[in-house]
Amino acid sequence: MKKLLLSILIIASSFAANSQNLQNAVWFGTHPPSPNLYFKFWNDTLFYSTSGGAYTVMSKFTASGGQMNIFDIMVGSMCSDTGHYNYTINGTSLSFQVITDVCSSRRNTLVNYSWTLISTGINEQLPENFISIYPNPIQSGTVNLSLTEITSGDNKLFIYDATGKEVYTKNINDHNTTLDLSELQRGIYLLRLTNQLGTSSRKIIK
Repeated sequence: MKKLLLSILIIASSFAANSQNLQNAVWFGTHPPSPNLYFKFWNDTLFYSTSGGAYTVMSKFTASGGQMNIFDIMVGSMCSDTGHYNYTINGTSLSFQVITDVCSSRRNTLVNYSWTLISTGINEQLPENFISIYPNPIQSGTVNLSLTEITSGDNKLFIYDATGKEVYTKNINDHNTTLDLSELQRGIYLLRLTNQLGTSSRKIIK
């Protein structure tokens, strides 16, 4: 009986993970040495960015029950066909498995990038000037962080390495803060700050 219940729970949890929707979420993608990408799945349209700031429309998509259909509409796109994928969301990780797609560039990006959740819900990205980081590239072990506004809720700071692994976290309570990142290796990182207003993401170089 216990084995049966365990099997049912495993199947149910697997189905729940596969049935999560992609809408209203921003994902950060890494695939060294390729450029980092931000994908914003909004309603039926996928937007992309290389900085986490201004987004450009890229594709139309439909997604439900763990399957996604995608059709590129960006200007100059060579992918005029529709791609079909299975997708799985496990916590803050997203992965794609191709069903059919003749567009190799789109297929390689979706399947080979590591996708990490950085924002959900209706909140848009915070304004570009909400957060300032200096110096960037980091010249020593410390970096200065300046916020235009401190909300009444938590201002949570996260830093991810090029593989999407969280390597630093801190609650920010002041407009100006100095971060000690001396223990981080040289490389490119994603800095993400979230509060009740939304999310701000920046690339930092050490």
